[in-house]
Amino acid sequence: MNYSSKLGIVTLLLLFLYSCTSKKKDVFFYHWNTDFELNASKKEMLSALESKKLYTKFFDVTYSGSSKGPLPTATIQFKEEVTRDQELVPVVYITNEVFKKMKNVSEAEQLARNISDKIGRLVKRNALKVNELQFDCDWSMATRENYFAFLEAIKTQVSYADLGKPKLSATIRLHQVKYKEKTGIPPVSSGVIMFYNVGEVTSVEETNSILNIEIVDKYIASLEEYPLEYDIALPLFSWGVVFNQGRFRKLLNDVPSSSLKGLKKEGNYYAMESSGMFADNYYLYGDDKIRFETVDEQSLTELAKRIKKYAAQDFNIIYYHINSKVADEYSAEEIKQLSNKF
Repeated sequence: MNYSSKLGIVTLLLLFLYSCTSKKKDVFFYHWNTDFELNASKKEMLSALESKKLYTKFFDVTYSGSSKGPLPTATIQFKEEVTRDQELVPVVYITNEVFKKMKNVSEAEQLARNISDKIGRLVKRNALKVNELQFDCDWSMATRENYFAFLEAIKTQVSYADLGKPKLSATIRLHQVKYKEKTGIPPVSSGVIMFYNVGEVTSVEETNSILNIEIVDKYIASLEEYPLEYDIALPLFSWGVVFNQGRFRKLLNDVPSSSLKGLKKEGNYYAMESSGMFADNYYLYGDDKIRFETVDEQSLTELAKRIKKYAAQDFNIIYYHINSKVADEYSAEEIKQLSNKF
């Protein structure tokens, strides 16, 4: 057998071994609306992608300026029954301020009790089967002790045991991947690394805060050494970032570029040509400027190259989010092709 034949056999063997060890990526979505209600196009997309798991925001927890402390807001309202073949993963978003304001670890334990009990009531009321709970918090070095104490305390709650002690997961930002020695590794079974909202959305100098590849490049190499099992969260949404006199004013969530037709393009911004107008039910003043941000295929392809280079484990993909206009702007086949790049 000559050298080239041997090399060919080795190559085929390596490809075979890779195909055996690299598992097929499942595709899931976040559901971030307060009302849980999926229209026909979204249901068709989930079915076509065989996506049987929805990471569903159950409620937010924010800090109240009054003596009441942390309070739940935007609690989910189920407008339709969850089908038996659709698994919901309850997600609770907690602002970092909640943990920053805590005076001691006992407050973290009380918060765990309150949140676990509320999840339990929602699950029971809607007859849901829960296999995983996820917590979404952009914690910092200053809040890691309280946040991690909260996660540990969740595991000791009676209401958590009543749910069958589901797996715990946590969202992880890129800075928490790179500076893991300082921010710590959360005490959960797995994480979801967020590859969106990486820029400074409130900065007038920003070009695209949803996905800025230059910023990703500052952190991505650290993915290779991250010790926690993880999945990857990717953006499929767009928004308009409104500024007035150089100051951030508000976000126009899920605004398509068609809503900005008739506006004058000035560099990275759209300027008004009238005294005021409505854009997708939001009123814009005459001196407002809007930075339209979205994520195109080229950006996601560049991101895929970097993740494939540095990811040292298999992962699934979770897109943010199904309640955007994703089902209207993408076909299931397009999302399959996009996912295959990762």
